[in-house]
Amino acid sequence: MDGNLRIRSRLWPGQLISITFDDEILGDIEFSTAGYRRTHHVFFENIRLDSWPSWNDYFGDEIRIHDGDIATVMKRMGRPMSISDGRQWAIYDVYEVLINGKICQTFRCHMLPLTYSSSGGVR
Repeated sequence: MDGNLRIRSRLWPGQLISITFDDEILGDIEFSTAGYRRTHHVFFENIRLDSWPSWNDYFGDEIRIHDGDIATVMKRMGRPMSISDGRQWAIYDVYEVLINGKICQTFRCHMLPLTYSSSGGVR
């Protein structure tokens, strides 16, 4: 594990996040955590926590996602049953988010919390 706290800290409902597919951040991810189509990534309405990672864990509508999209955390859904407890595994926690006007689920490793500057802007 890379020790990157930006993708391990807990997120809270209402928190703004930026979606990432950065290879430097995701380099230690050992499983498929998003879908990919020729020109874009996709998240799905639901991720099956009781069986992930297996061959049929994503279902519902596909939501088109691009690196840098902004989303709002709705709630933490939990951690897949096959993933151990502990902060180092928080990258696999699943959250429900509102993105591009749609609700979907994604793994914590794709979510970078946005910070606010003293001038009131978002970074």
